[in-house]
Amino acid sequence: MLCVGLRLVLADQFFSPPVNGFADRFFSPVPFWNQFRVNLLFIGISFAYWYARNNYRIKKNQELLEKEVLAAKLSSLKHQINPHFLYNTLSFIYTKSLSHSSELAGSIARLSDLMRYSLGEADPDGKTCLEKEITHIRNFIGIQQMRFDNNLHVLFEIAGDIRQFRIMPLLLITFVENAFKHGQLNDRNFPVHIRLDVNPQALQFHIRNKKILGYKDTSHGIGLSNVYNRLRLAYPQQHELYISDTHDEFFVDLKINRQ
Repeated sequence: MLCVGLRLVLADQFFSPPVNGFADRFFSPVPFWNQFRVNLLFIGISFAYWYARNNYRIKKNQELLEKEVLAAKLSSLKHQINPHFLYNTLSFIYTKSLSHSSELAGSIARLSDLMRYSLGEADPDGKTCLEKEITHIRNFIGIQQMRFDNNLHVLFEIAGDIRQFRIMPLLLITFVENAFKHGQLNDRNFPVHIRLDVNPQALQFHIRNKKILGYKDTSHGIGLSNVYNRLRLAYPQQHELYISDTHDEFFVDLKINRQ
């Protein structure tokens, strides 16, 4: 019906002689060459429409195929390099390094613990023991210190009983990673200051670092944005987050009420 209607409209608007009524116009004879041009124009439009649809379908199929190939590659990579393989490999390297350097062996052990915690599953409620998050932070700091020959100035303080508090995994470490990435860590007078206070009602986490002047990198915004979302979903109406980003200093103050 669409094709017939299109032909009638083309014939009526461009090639048919003027007539008085709709019936006369519809059934009026059309000269052969006018009809031929209508048919030719109609065939051209139909072919262009078919070509466009066919080209679109081919392009979409190609995109789907590329996505399937990428997914297959990622799946293959995950199966080849799985956590157990990494842990076993790191354990082997750790054993071999013991006789050469206890410091190197210790860093490998920390790296193994970092990966185990990062890739491990949380409890059914989505939380983990605060002690594990603190150990993760300490391991991260230890590896960074080894990278820079223990020349980084970091003050990490903990107050209160941390044994009974549970938290979303990998929540606090995001702020620590941000400080190490963007902070000035070799200034003895302005160390990265991390403090964790735990009481029966809440957890309070503070971190302050001097910024590297002149260094511009907005990638940390992605990590902080993820933290905002996780806090909103896991602790609705039960947390307070204050961030101060000045010219030379970055400060985070987070409070999470005990659930």
